[in-house]
Amino acid sequence: MTRLPDLKWRPAYAYLPGQTERHPETLFDEIKNACAGCHYYEFRETATFDYAYSFLREGFYWESHEVFEVLWMACPDGSAEKTLLQGLIQLANMHLKQRMGRQKAAIRLRAMAEALWTKAFTHQNGALYGFKKEDLEYLMQNNA
Repeated sequence: MTRLPDLKWRPAYAYLPGQTERHPETLFDEIKNACAGCHYYEFRETATFDYAYSFLREGFYWESHEVFEVLWMACPDGSAEKTLLQGLIQLANMHLKQRMGRQKAAIRLRAMAEALWTKAFTHQNGALYGFKKEDLEYLMQNNA
């Protein structure tokens, strides 16, 4: 598995659509490619996942979505992993909309994230990519 040398790297700013300049199209290519050749059940061990999750925790919500999306697209349809990643993407979107002052959209995205998270853990007996079902509320409250 590829691991990037510096997991502390962050973009110069968190992108806010319509408010800040969009990042260069290729800025995250190395991060996105770090999961190449990995099986979807190994994604948690990649730098791609590490960056996406760090971006989410540190308020880089658009960036988190961009990187999580690569993992999501590579998971098999109907898998718990794909559903969980989609929930994380919607969680990032929720926080982004909150930051942009779009509360109605944030409320809608929160409900989507909750439903996806519940679905992902429906047949799980324990952790999924290191997350437990009860971690969702923490992620919703502690990333704004």
